[in-house]
Amino acid sequence: MEKGTPILVPDGFALESDESVPPSRGLADELLRQSEEALTRLRAELKERTAQSAEQSERVQTWVKSEQAREFLRQSPKLKELFSAAAAAAKALPKEQNAALAAQTKALEKVQSQLASFRRASRK
Repeated sequence: MEKGTPILVPDGFALESDESVPPSRGLADELLRQSEEALTRLRAELKERTAQSAEQSERVQTWVKSEQAREFLRQSPKLKELFSAAAAAAKALPKEQNAALAAQTKALEKVQSQLASFRRASRK
């Protein structure tokens, strides 16, 4: 038989309930464990990326206020609006990130709660 060949299954072919095998508890536990580990890694990644972004924002704010940036503006006064916009964005970014992180944390906590419910249900 070639790969992709359709297989026709006649109507009424389903197993009777007493012939069916219940899902393995071990498999459910393993899937829950993997989900919880993935959630933990995701939280760590979010935390790390937020810290990196905050650091970059701080560097931008510091550079925009530096003597090097002032000299650059003296040579290219047309860039003053761009520098002002960059400084404003760098200043607002931490607040926006904190709000986004709070929303993501809330969503992750909801998923964590659901996983805990699934784990309790799988042990019954």
